[in-house]
Amino acid sequence: MNRIEINAKSFPNAEMHERIFTLLEKHYGIQMANIWKFGISTGLRLDDMLAIKMESISGRKALITIHKARTGKVLEIYLPPEAEEVINSIREAHPNSKYLFQSHRSRNVTNKEPRSVTRQAVSLAFRGVGDILGMQLPPSMMRQIHIVRYINRLA
Repeated sequence: MNRIEINAKSFPNAEMHERIFTLLEKHYGIQMANIWKFGISTGLRLDDMLAIKMESISGRKALITIHKARTGKVLEIYLPPEAEEVINSIREAHPNSKYLFQSHRSRNVTNKEPRSVTRQAVSLAFRGVGDILGMQLPPSMMRQIHIVRYINRLA
């Protein structure tokens, strides 16, 4: 089996994951920090995460059904304990949310149909934390971290 080499300067380690979480929470709120934690624990693409509706999460199995718009596929994803923690904290804080990562703070939320957080808002928050840390931090980094963690478990 071939080993994948990762540039240590551009790829955050486990300690850095926690620091990114803390900085996101401090500067952009717990919701952005939860997106980070959920993303690195599940490996889902950002668009898929933001499209998750609360009704599609089934309790005990911690199963999410995602309907892929482009392909028409239905994906069932079992969630790790870290992702379940995020879901439970969101349910506790916002019991009437339609989306897992729903926009609650925008001035356009009042008297409008609930919508999820935008991809642009997440990218802006991640870029801001990346600037603080002196590194690039695109949302796709969550998926890359998840994959590297999985590969390291297999090695």
